[in-house]
Amino acid sequence: MKLIKFRRQYLITAKRVSELEGWQKETFNGMNVYAEQSLQMYKKKVENKEFLLLGYWINPHSPEMSDDEILDKAVQNCETFQKVLDFLYSISGRFALFCKFGEKIYGVSDAGGFRPIYYKYDNESVNITSNIYMFHYVMDVKENRKNISMNIRITINYSRHLIGVQVLRFTKMYLGFRQIII
Repeated sequence: MKLIKFRRQYLITAKRVSELEGWQKETFNGMNVYAEQSLQMYKKKVENKEFLLLGYWINPHSPEMSDDEILDKAVQNCETFQKVLDFLYSISGRFALFCKFGEKIYGVSDAGGFRPIYYKYDNESVNITSNIYMFHYVMDVKENRKNISMNIRITINYSRHLIGVQVLRFTKMYLGFRQIII
């Protein structure tokens, strides 16, 4: 099924979504990751770390590096989520990055929030997407825009502007504003 309104979007859920069977499919921490065909998706797993990149990123200090090479470098050099945030300080792009360290899952989007992370709990599981209108594929929500957005937690990374120079600062995002195990 062609869902052109969801171009370059993703959905992460424990449920199987038959409407998205034509999309790219991967697993992350036992959950189904659906990404529309035009959205780049990379996954790396090393020992007790697992990284999932949805979108693209650019290292301005080494522009010849591919998304996969930058992800390899992140996985090799980042032992904690704080180190991931430090690593991302110099990275540009349009992405959502999910990291698993042991039993803890973290998510962070690009500094401009161009690849957002929206999430909502459905009983004991969490559903994560880049477009709030995709939630209706995995849970019963009212179509009223006001009702949907009132019940969805939105994560925001922020930027600080100083004399025309953008200084990127990343904030930790715990799914549900707390550490959880998905």
